[in-house]
Amino acid sequence: MTDYSLESYKHLYDYFKHLTTLDTGALVILATFFTKSFDTTTANWLVGTCLTAFIVSLVNCIGGMNSLFSSMGERVNQGLEKKPTNYLTRLTGWELGLSTFFFLLGTTSLMSFVLVNIKK
Repeated sequence: MTDYSLESYKHLYDYFKHLTTLDTGALVILATFFTKSFDTTTANWLVGTCLTAFIVSLVNCIGGMNSLFSSMGERVNQGLEKKPTNYLTRLTGWELGLSTFFFLLGTTSLMSFVLVNIKK
């Protein structure tokens, strides 16, 4: 495996790892925050959107890591110069895009919820 290819796998894995950490942290903080202040808030549907988006993003990150490892294993087993199958490449790309999209959706929903419920 070339140095460039190995570095690209490392960076993609790090991206998934960091996004997984952010998703998990957001879910823990949201669960703690909303158990204490959910009764006095408005636009509670944004909370459901936010939690769902973070969970979907987390699942896509885990799937992306899995397809990335499968792709690396396939390259090692078939020979270092062969490229992974088109299916694994597309799957990793879709999971990368979906996890990023749903993370941004969750973050936007959370910001909207906070702005709606700010007490002046």
